[in-house]
Amino acid sequence: YVKCAKCGAPIRIRADRRHDLVRDYDTGEFTLNKEIMDGSCFSLIYASIRFDASYRIVEQEVRGGEFIDWKTYQMLSAPPEPEA
Repeated sequence: YVKCAKCGAPIRIRADRRHDLVRDYDTGEFTLNKEIMDGSCFSLIYASIRFDASYRIVEQEVRGGEFIDWKTYQMLSAPPEPEA
């Protein structure tokens, strides 16, 4: 999950192991380079994530946004509370 640095919109990212990951055959690691477009302000966010051979994140970097966890994503995605 990432949050846009420009408008603060939360974005869910999906990656397909078969098509999106690039394998380094020397180390057994995988790399994901993803361009993400925010649906609110249409800003581009660039993410680069490196995984070990067991698909655990080793290193991650994002430009134009920030990584957020699932709870933060849910909180930012929730509809606003109705006013009383």
